[in-house]
Amino acid sequence: MNTISIPLSEAIYSKVKEISEKENISIENFASSAVTEKLAVFISAKDFFKKRLPDVTKEEFEQILAEVPDIEPPEYDKL
Repeated sequence: MNTISIPLSEAIYSKVKEISEKENISIENFASSAVTEKLAVFISAKDFFKKRLPDVTKEEFEQILAEVPDIEPPEYDKL
């Protein structure tokens, strides 16, 4: 297992510490879980687009995205 050092703002560290204590897990386990979840999202998204658009290059994909209008979503579609 590898160990890394990650600089965090005091606000983020305090929140991580608070949640870790509430959930009765170590800060290290919290951080490891967060990294693992983020990695799964990236891997899943990459696989999704490779399967859906196997022959599209990164440049072509960026051109497709550039055609999407930069507008606010309708009220019903906002998070």
